[in-house]
This record gives sequence, C-alpha cells and structure tokens, in this order.
Amino acid sequence: SAYSYFGLGFERLYQGPDHYSRYQLGLAYPISKALFLGTKFSTTTSDVSSLSGRFSWDAGVQYRPFPFLSLGLIVSELNQPTINGIKSPSIYTLGTAVRPREWLTLTADLQTPSSDFFKSTTYQTTLALEPLRGVIVSSGFQSDQRFQFGIQLDLGRVSMFSVVQPSPNETVKGQSANYTLGFQTSLKQQQSWLKPSSELVMT
Repeated sequence: SAYSYFGLGFERLYQGPDHYSRYQLGLAYPISKALFLGTKFSTTTSDVSSLSGRFSWDAGVQYRPFPFLSLGLIVSELNQPTINGIKSPSIYTLGTAVRPREWLTLTADLQTPSSDFFKSTTYQTTLALEPLRGVIVSSGFQSDQRFQFGIQLDLGRVSMFSVVQPSPNETVKGQSANYTLGFQTSLKQQQSWLKPSSELVMT
C-alpha cells in the first residue's frame, strides 16, 4: 500500500517446505522534480527460528531526467543481517526503465553483492505492455536462465498482480517454478478500463 510519503507491505513467502511472513515499511521523499530518495525497513516472522527475526534496511535513489527515462540505485540489506550465524552481504542494484510509449515499458537491472563487488553479477530484463488501460502484461528473463510472466489489473485505487517463473532449463539444477500473487492499494487513482462512477454536484 502507498499513502503519500509512506508505504506498507506484507508478503507470505515460501522457502522449500517452510514458510514465513515479511512486513515492510517504506518511506520516500522527492528532492526535486527529477530526484527521489527512498528507504525501506522489513522484518520476518515464522515458526522456523532460522526464518524468523530477519531485520533488513534498504535504501535507494531514483533520477528521472526525462518523462520517458528513469535511472536508479538500490542498496539492499545495508545492515548486513546475520542469518544462521552467517553475515549476509549488501546487494547493489543498478536499474533503468525506458518508456518510449505510454503502453510500452522496458526495464533492466544489474545486481552485485558487496562481498564480491562487480566480480559476481546477475541481471534481469522485463518488457511490459498495456494493451488496455489498467491491464499490464509482462515478460522477463533473468541471468540464471529463468523466464517470468506476469499480469496486473488496476482497479482505481486497488491493483492485483500475479507473476509466474516456470522452471529453468536443465543447466540450472535444484530450482522449481515460483508463483507470486498479490494486491496493492494507493491513495492515487490508477488508470483503469473501468469507468469511474459519476456524480452531479449542485451548488
């Protein structure tokens, strides 16, 4: 959910046979019309001790020099939380989004861990199309040879989305299909193929 400068999030995640919940609080602030800063705090709860109590702090900056171009940098897990006695590295993500048309968006992300800075990298690309106002279909590819497909429906101030990552090819072992279902709310009215209700105001 996004409300002005604040955002709240909840996720139900699965790691093998185990599951855990993640709660998130995000803050964002515009420095100028083209420059934005943001940060996010998250924590987890689970019946499995190794999956519970994970606290992480993320921060990022976005620069939008033109309406059709955005550049961003996100540093995830700045606090480098310890999980099962092992200190997690921070993850640096460089991203760009290009929107040559209102109905077409191209994104690309490059990630590298602080423990192996730019010696080990992964990437992801996504193509999103909006054939109808408020109906967004997307397809992407990750460097571990995983494809993903998604759809999002904007219903005014509520959006519903689903993402599927089919199993990768046989060069990547031990991974299976991933599924994501979710919804989000916002104070800002989203574009939708549904016509908003009309009203007559008389003075």
